[in-house]
Amino acid sequence: MKLHEDVLKILLLYRSNHPDFNFIPRKINRNNKLNKGYYFQGNDSYVFAGIIDKSGGSYMTRSCGILFDKTNEGFDCKFVVQYKDEKDPLLLSFYDALKSLVPGGKRNEYNDQYIYDIGSITISNRQSLFEFLDIYFPKIKKLCENSNINGLLLKNEKYDSLIQNIINTENTPNYWVFQGNPKIYDITNALKAAHLKSWKVAAHKDKIKKGDKVIIWQTGDESGCYALAEVISEVGEIEEQDYEKYYYKVDNVENDALRVKLKVTDYAADNPILWKTIKELEQFNKFKAGNQGTNFSATKIEFEKMKQLILNNSKSIRERFSLWLNEKETSKKAKSYIRAIDILNEVLNKDLYKESNIIVLNALYEDLLENQTDVNGKFAYKKAPSYGKDRFYSAAIKSFIKFLREVVSVEGEEEFIEVLKILGRKDVEAYFNFLDTIKTKLSLEIDNNNNNNRLVTSISRQRLNFIVGQRYCWNLYSKNRKGKFGVISAAKINATTEDFEGGKNDAFYTYAADHKLAFDNKASIIKAISNEIERTTKSSFDKYNNTAFEKAMFDIQYRTEVFEKVYSEAIDSVSISYSYRQYLEKQDNLKQSRRENYLENLTKKLDKYWGKYFDSDYDDSDFSFEALTRLLTFSKKNYGTSFKGKLYFQDFIKELLNDTKQNKTMNSPINQILYGPPGTGKTYKLQNEYFSKYTISESSLTKEQFLNNIVSDLTWWQVLAIALYDLKKADASNIVDHYIVKTKSNLANSKNPRTTIWGRLQAHTIDDCEYVKVSDRSEPRLFKKNRDSSWEIIQENIDNFYPEAISLLEETNSFQPSANKQIKNYEFVTFHQSFSYEDFVEGIKPIMEDGETDLGYKIEDGVFKKLCNRAKADPENNYAIFIDEINRGNVSAIFGELITLIEKDKRAGATNALEVQLPYSKDKFSVPINLHIYGTMNTADRSVEALDSALRRRFTFKELMPNESLLYDKQFEDFTLEEVLKTINDRIEILVDRDHTIGHSYFMAVESGDTESLSIVFKDKIIPLLQEYFYHDYEKIALILGSGFVEENTNNEVKFAHFKNIELPSFETQYILKSEVLDIETAIHLLLNNN
Repeated sequence: MKLHEDVLKILLLYRSNHPDFNFIPRKINRNNKLNKGYYFQGNDSYVFAGIIDKSGGSYMTRSCGILFDKTNEGFDCKFVVQYKDEKDPLLLSFYDALKSLVPGGKRNEYNDQYIYDIGSITISNRQSLFEFLDIYFPKIKKLCENSNINGLLLKNEKYDSLIQNIINTENTPNYWVFQGNPKIYDITNALKAAHLKSWKVAAHKDKIKKGDKVIIWQTGDESGCYALAEVISEVGEIEEQDYEKYYYKVDNVENDALRVKLKVTDYAADNPILWKTIKELEQFNKFKAGNQGTNFSATKIEFEKMKQLILNNSKSIRERFSLWLNEKETSKKAKSYIRAIDILNEVLNKDLYKESNIIVLNALYEDLLENQTDVNGKFAYKKAPSYGKDRFYSAAIKSFIKFLREVVSVEGEEEFIEVLKILGRKDVEAYFNFLDTIKTKLSLEIDNNNNNNRLVTSISRQRLNFIVGQRYCWNLYSKNRKGKFGVISAAKINATTEDFEGGKNDAFYTYAADHKLAFDNKASIIKAISNEIERTTKSSFDKYNNTAFEKAMFDIQYRTEVFEKVYSEAIDSVSISYSYRQYLEKQDNLKQSRRENYLENLTKKLDKYWGKYFDSDYDDSDFSFEALTRLLTFSKKNYGTSFKGKLYFQDFIKELLNDTKQNKTMNSPINQILYGPPGTGKTYKLQNEYFSKYTISESSLTKEQFLNNIVSDLTWWQVLAIALYDLKKADASNIVDHYIVKTKSNLANSKNPRTTIWGRLQAHTIDDCEYVKVSDRSEPRLFKKNRDSSWEIIQENIDNFYPEAISLLEETNSFQPSANKQIKNYEFVTFHQSFSYEDFVEGIKPIMEDGETDLGYKIEDGVFKKLCNRAKADPENNYAIFIDEINRGNVSAIFGELITLIEKDKRAGATNALEVQLPYSKDKFSVPINLHIYGTMNTADRSVEALDSALRRRFTFKELMPNESLLYDKQFEDFTLEEVLKTINDRIEILVDRDHTIGHSYFMAVESGDTESLSIVFKDKIIPLLQEYFYHDYEKIALILGSGFVEENTNNEVKFAHFKNIELPSFETQYILKSEVLDIETAIHLLLNNN
């Protein structure tokens, strides 16, 4: 919505000069509101931008913020405080103080809404709003900081996250079907002549936007996709060009309809993707084309599948292989390889270009290696014997296999990958581990000729389904309360086993939390699947078969490559047995039956003997150095009977141990600063390349790490409330020993947790408790002490004042990590002049307990100390702090005594480890070795040499300079943006220095030919930057930008007062910026000296 976009621009403009002003946009993208442009709470006529991050109750907004009512000219702005149904006395007191802070407003009759009229503003004249914020926001901020209420103002990281959500939705394309009737418009010939430039918009007018992706669909007898396109304009009154109108077959065409401009990206009019050829594909089972209308929503899956089909249709595999070869090899070798496969096709009487099964091609490759040089053998070709003798055949097939893996995507692979992401690596590998057992025991092979329609590999409903006939045989579910895994069996496995519906008690189905149940009941499962294969000939689920899943089942190498695409963890697998299987697959001298024998023998030995030698249970997912050492010891024991594959297993474990040692030595801390001129992508690089290194899936967390993440944000009374709710009734010792309380004690580095716990219990005791004599009590009052010194929690009070305790307890007790949930092991902060040691490490902060009037103080950890404590509690994972604009803060003052502790050899656990006593808490403190520190600095503000020398010694520096080559494809009338930026920077480097050149990122969003965006970049970015560099010395700006942007101003009218000894300045010719650049392309030609 334009309304919300305008408000966002106004607030961002104010915040650019007031970085502490964190307004609150929409938090949740419910019903795709963000995608539709509703960036704030509100609708088409008003916007509510929150300031205080508390609920307004039944008013359905934040409790305090700026209301923008739409008018014909702009907005009427009001400051609003509203909190209907609020019961918290501390918040009510805060709202009263807030209303008093901004006098002159109107209250409603219930005194739960207060409105102060700020005045009217427009996009260009925002004065009354900005003046109000200048006066009152600092006061509001101070009031919040002096209150004892957490979370009133939005923290920087939360604000950044919400703004990033908006940016992401702006940049995320929607997908559409634009449909036309060939009886009305000749789409085919318009496309063939490259004359299809725009399309009518009759529906979804508020949703279709620039950057969206479009399937161009023609109805009729030959209905199908004739092109893919991109929307390159907003919806508006766009007049069709005369050459577009030429293709209408009727006269009465609406000329006043709304339209968008299009750019065809994938042409298919010569060989369209017809509906009759794709209607059975799973990706199109909800496809909306064919209904009456012009514009329908589509999905990314439908669009990407269509793109793949067009690509596969556009060129034969042979042509695509030839193009690929010419990029990789010399033209002579490329021709030889193509000729070699053509000869093999003739010799073998088949078309190898239609063979997509890598297993078959690998077998052919092995056969060629052994037999191609035999002049009388099966590969002999008398017309060109050198192709076999010189081994061109095997080289060509090897290249073809590589080409298929790199270029030719397997049908259904993208959908398969999406499901793998949802299910998570650990469960997926466990699933395939047992699927391999099924495949081997039953000698199943891939069906290339579609003769065996009873075996189906489906990914419907976001799960992996191995189906035989009409029955699910081995399944992995993304969401199922009964269990993640499901398996068929010939006999009942346990009490939860179910009969198959409509069956004759000849097969059963059991759900399980993990895959071990399948291995424990392998014989019964294999028998049941064998029975299904024997009694069925086809499956009605065949139309849902996913080719990529099928290929991954039978082709181990392909499966490994897909897993590498999807999962990017450091260890190759989260299962020892799966890794061992992969290791054995690589041993060329082992037959498959021998590999399976070795795997089965290892499992039997572990089950039978592990407990005899070690106290702990065997953990198949433990790759720690200690666990691997135990496995190596175990493999060397004497078991009376032979340990089949023992030497292979020992070599495998030794490889893992070597990798683990190397990983340990590589884990040294990183202190790095990215520096360069403005706009070179320093922060972008952090966000797009570095953040992901310190982001892990929740499924990779242990329960201890999961608890640390939850408890780190809880206060002591909240932790005690959860513990007592769990314990029901307990004495102090039992409370101290509760797992949540222990976690809090460890994170808080509490010297005497019992004292802290005792104090908090008494402080939050209900008023009428006769066994607690403390008079100074705090809200909320939850606890009760009994005569026998036991403690309990008042159920009614926790329901009213802290109901979150119940859900948090359930969450921790039923720890079920989600692969979809991301855990950020990093913090992002921006240094500025007022950022201090107290913000970064620790400081004394004012507090006011709930319901109290006296102001108190407490020592509060800063962002760096909190992150250090998290990293210490989780040594297996790396953490990072990212400091944007590190040179804008007083680094020596912010780091304080920690400047020494961040050195690599001074970290905790390093050779010269140091710790210091912190000045406020008196805690002993050190910086963990698994915490990395990154910074960015703008060299236009301060050069690297001007940084504090102590800081420079402790960081490595990575320079990011303007990369004009990234703009090579942004074309305008006889120039590219690469040429423009290089010219500007060459001139700046001579007039100032290279530290003040201009980065490429300012131009990255400008599309070829988009003169409006280019004008805005120069007006709002480039020119203000040059004004700052040259302190309004417009003569130098003129030398850089030329007469298209700067003009001479002759002034002969001003007469100065006359003094004998003062020389008059030269003023007759001055240089000023043009008030408006009417033709940006002409102006740039002047800049480039293109006369």
